Amino acid sequence: MSVAKLKVLAWVAGMQARTSTLLESSLRSQLEDRIAALPQGDALRQLVEAFLSAMDAAARDPGARIAAGEALVGGVRHLALAEAGDNIRRISGE
Repeated sequence: MSVAKLKVLAWVAGMQARTSTLLESSLRSQLEDRIAALPQGDALRQLVEAFLSAMDAAARDPGARIAAGEALVGGVRHLALAEAGDNIRRISGE
């Protein structure tokens, strides 16, 4: 799976965490499988691992669950914007 598709999965998981009591088990499994293919120090891998850990700790606490979801969605957005900036600099020759 491409990194772009993993970002979409992560974003979906973050949005789901903000609105439901539990993260769908198939979505969680997909995230765990996909991040295992990324290098240990990869930012997206670390972001998703932190999210999954926070979801485990949050259990059914809506505030903690919402915060974990918002952090993941914000992190994915940040990574996408950073990648877009890198692409713009590369294309413009900077």
